[in-house]
Amino acid sequence: IVLFNRGQKYFSDNRAGIMLSNVYGLFSLICEPAGANFLDRTNQSSTPTSARKRYISTILYVLSWYTDELKPGSKSWESLKRVRKMHLLASKAAKEKEQRGYQVIPQCAMAMTAFGFMGYALTKPHQLGIRSDNKEDREAFVHLWAVICGMLGIKDEFNMCLYPLEVVES
Repeated sequence: IVLFNRGQKYFSDNRAGIMLSNVYGLFSLICEPAGANFLDRTNQSSTPTSARKRYISTILYVLSWYTDELKPGSKSWESLKRVRKMHLLASKAAKEKEQRGYQVIPQCAMAMTAFGFMGYALTKPHQLGIRSDNKEDREAFVHLWAVICGMLGIKDEFNMCLYPLEVVES
């Protein structure tokens, strides 16, 4: 829990740059054809209003993961459970429609989505205004995301945040 809290402090110290990183990651996911197709099929971002609602909601979820204490029953815990359930329901619905070309959310897509939220902050920190000269702080941020990925249902073999910092940053 100490390492997770230190990861949250790293966010707190670099709030603007990490949130900018999250927005860039979200844009990357929207622009990637497979990700865009999956998002389209959910009908949760098919109009400007529904898209705005979806992405604001996403940002608020992630913000709670960065700022709220993570323990059973907390706001961040319940948020992570809710997002995992949404992913499971979307996968279940896709599986039921499989004959029409829908797909279950693959582990690799979930891992790429996680990278979209934390990867730019680690690979391009100075360009985002993130103070990243403390290796232990960056390791704590990666640990925070390892926990988040696990709670969202990303299997260990797809959870890049379980690797050493040098691997994650490369």
